[in-house]
Amino acid sequence: MTFVDRSEFGDHPQYDDLYKVAEEACTEGPEQAFAVEVGTRAGGSALTILDAIREADKNQWLITVDPYGNKPYLSVNSVLKDMYPDNFYREAMKHLSNYCEEFGTNWTHYKMKSLEWIKHWPNIEFWADEKILEPKIFFLHLDGDHTTSVVKQEIEDFWPYLTDNAVICIDDADQIEVDKVCEDLIHKVENNRVWLSKKDQTKDKQ
Repeated sequence: MTFVDRSEFGDHPQYDDLYKVAEEACTEGPEQAFAVEVGTRAGGSALTILDAIREADKNQWLITVDPYGNKPYLSVNSVLKDMYPDNFYREAMKHLSNYCEEFGTNWTHYKMKSLEWIKHWPNIEFWADEKILEPKIFFLHLDGDHTTSVVKQEIEDFWPYLTDNAVICIDDADQIEVDKVCEDLIHKVENNRVWLSKKDQTKDKQ
């Protein structure tokens, strides 16, 4: 499908690179697996990932995780003035719900912190074709708390659930200490995003 610019729903100036990589990840990813986004705000990047899932024409899910509720936007540099009030939550849920109703895509949101959610996710049942889906993630978009310690821990905690070809995108690279977050991981920084693929790693994380 033709790329749709979703930047009006988010705070990143470009979404075309996110769409391109997400679409490749969806195409290479297995059926009945998951894309996960941490930090949804008004829903721009989530809509872009849903576009990619729709283009791949597979039975895949998007899960978004964001606590909202006037939570400050944290970074290694400062506590930024942008907040995540409930009006962002309501608008994001409206846009995403309308999209999924129109196109029949699979999406679920959890209003909680990422490191708490990942503890519970393996015990949450997602059903398709009369069976429980395995907790497999083929695309992970990290755009929540932009502190080095949190993002590094997110990678550690999510890693066991990534498929062999899974791709990770970390947004707002200038807000974290990339070398510390991606220690011992092959990665690149483009368009203020950090990109890494599990298949590129010389050894698996323990």
